[in-house]
Amino acid sequence: DIMLSMYQGRDSAVLSIHQFGDLDYRPFFAEIEPIFHQYEGRPHWGKIHTLQAPQLAALYPKHWQDFLAIRESLDPKGKLLNAHLKQVLGV
Repeated sequence: DIMLSMYQGRDSAVLSIHQFGDLDYRPFFAEIEPIFHQYEGRPHWGKIHTLQAPQLAALYPKHWQDFLAIRESLDPKGKLLNAHLKQVLGV
């Protein structure tokens, strides 16, 4: 199991919800994301979602802090971080 894999540490299934690129996804996501949260769904790291670091940390209780420590040790100056990663990782 990879530390922050969607499948890490549990049996999993995938539901993919997509919206056409020229349509506003936010109202649609506002309806569907609470259902995913109810079942502790983990978002795909390469897809749009609204979760922030505290919610993501709760979904990965076993490895979140370990991952952040490894990330910090390998990139102490944050050169590999962009605005999105800073937001979702809480760094």
